[in-house]
Amino acid sequence: MERPAEIPATLWAQICKRATPPPNGRPVSLMNAMHVKRDLRQALPMESAVAVYAKLMSLAPGCRTVEMEIAPLESALEAGAGPVTRLNCGGAPLSNRAPVTYGPAQVPGFDNRGRRVLSGWLHGATVFGRSALIAQEGRLLLDATAEERVALPVELAFDPIVFERSAPDRAQVLVETGAPRRRFPRALSMLGINSVSFGHWMMEHLPQFLAAQAALGVDLSMPDGARLPVLIDTHMPRQHVQSLRFFAGAQGLDLVEVGKGEAVEVAQLFVTQNWMHAPHLLLTDQGLDIAALHPTAIGLAGTYRAVSDRVETLVASGDAAEAPAERLFWARKPNRHRAIDNWDEIRGKLEALGYKTCFPEDLSFDEQIRAIRGARRIAVQNGSGSLGLFLAAAGTRLLYLSHPDMSRLAMQVEAHAQTGVEMRVLAGSFSRRTDRWVDQSNYRIAEPDFDAAMAWLDAPMQEGAP
Repeated sequence: MERPAEIPATLWAQICKRATPPPNGRPVSLMNAMHVKRDLRQALPMESAVAVYAKLMSLAPGCRTVEMEIAPLESALEAGAGPVTRLNCGGAPLSNRAPVTYGPAQVPGFDNRGRRVLSGWLHGATVFGRSALIAQEGRLLLDATAEERVALPVELAFDPIVFERSAPDRAQVLVETGAPRRRFPRALSMLGINSVSFGHWMMEHLPQFLAAQAALGVDLSMPDGARLPVLIDTHMPRQHVQSLRFFAGAQGLDLVEVGKGEAVEVAQLFVTQNWMHAPHLLLTDQGLDIAALHPTAIGLAGTYRAVSDRVETLVASGDAAEAPAERLFWARKPNRHRAIDNWDEIRGKLEALGYKTCFPEDLSFDEQIRAIRGARRIAVQNGSGSLGLFLAAAGTRLLYLSHPDMSRLAMQVEAHAQTGVEMRVLAGSFSRRTDRWVDQSNYRIAEPDFDAAMAWLDAPMQEGAP
């Protein structure tokens, strides 16, 4: 389209570059779309900015914004007509223990009060592809309390249906009046802003799915015999879809793909809150107060502990290509951020001790679970793949390799402890410290610290004990 006169040529070139879909056929990333919204509002009033954005993103004719209130999801669930299950009452004091550490680690334990976690039916809801928001009765429902929203610096325009936040509790929402909508009498939504990230999937979406199975049955059948369709985002990693099919077993699932930003109306939507508030996109993780996320590690651990027997049965029923390795290096590709500078050296030392290197993204979900359940000792790098280890068997030892800034790690340590898995931390010194998101920093592990940590990880085990 032609450049609007109000937008400088250099800014317009940047906008057009970010608004161009990648050559792999996927839609424009949420990050690039967010920057396009910001850039347009820098030069244009709201109505004009939205009109240009709609053309650049090929949205339906008649696209406009409507200001809507942001309200807590838990309040809508409690006020609904259907019964509500309290998976956690919230408010109880919790302790998240600090791990044993090696190297220059900063892994404090912390005390907090876990959040309330509810599940139940929402009536007359609209969900959106890749969105964390649910529309109901003219409001946007977000799985965050007012306290959590104030405590955490979140860029709400990262969400595909939000053009900009207009106030702490209000947002300008994109509405495509000319776009057709699919409608379902009942559904379970796995849609979300975090649905493409494996770590968030294991912390949020998969526990929600398992909670639905616990409430409705493994086959998600309703009293009238119909089966609940499961809404999923297009272009999700294959392992996320495989995880749903893995836990569905022979019963199978009715999966329905939803495009980014697409609105789907559901007369009765089954919803489960998360065990912690996990916003996206944080403006920065510097100075983040982990207690403000109100994580409930014991609840998250309980979700996975409850399906442990099912996991064993499903693993045993599958076809094993080879015997699992007792020692694993659950690795991260060395060319990515959060990298270990002396990665080749660390990998060589681990493999010399009999540790098999695995990149989880190269494995199917079934293969990941088979490898994890078969291992007794696992060295794992800081990254989202590490959260797949919530499904490790009791008695497993985990050595977590990371940079020194790990203020959020005690929650993960506590969740593993609740499932009978001991997790210790091996930290390296920063080699490249990023400013906006410290968690993406690179690091280097010192040889004496590695040797001390491996003396624990590789020490003989007593049968039945970590």
